[in-house]
Amino acid sequence: MCTSNLISTCLLCRSDDCTRAKYSAHYPSRRGSLPSSKAMNDKVESACEVLSKAMEEEDPERLLCPILSCLVKGGDKGGGAEEALMRLDKIRSESVFEMLLA
Repeated sequence: MCTSNLISTCLLCRSDDCTRAKYSAHYPSRRGSLPSSKAMNDKVESACEVLSKAMEEEDPERLLCPILSCLVKGGDKGGGAEEALMRLDKIRSESVFEMLLA
């Protein structure tokens, strides 16, 4: 769980174009004008949306931390911090209910 959260956090914390920064030597055709900051924000939101959907289908319990990271980083398009907090509250409520039944 920690590895997948670390990977998603590292990928999504930067809103720059990695083909023009860290890996620019591998993309010589991409040199030139930089995309707008809105385009970069849209990139992060889109990546968060795709990643969280894939993780939800794979194993939502095991991948909870990276899913929450994607929700928060993805902004309103991905559900945002409010959606992440609602999920945490639901999990907490279910845990309390299970403890009462035990």
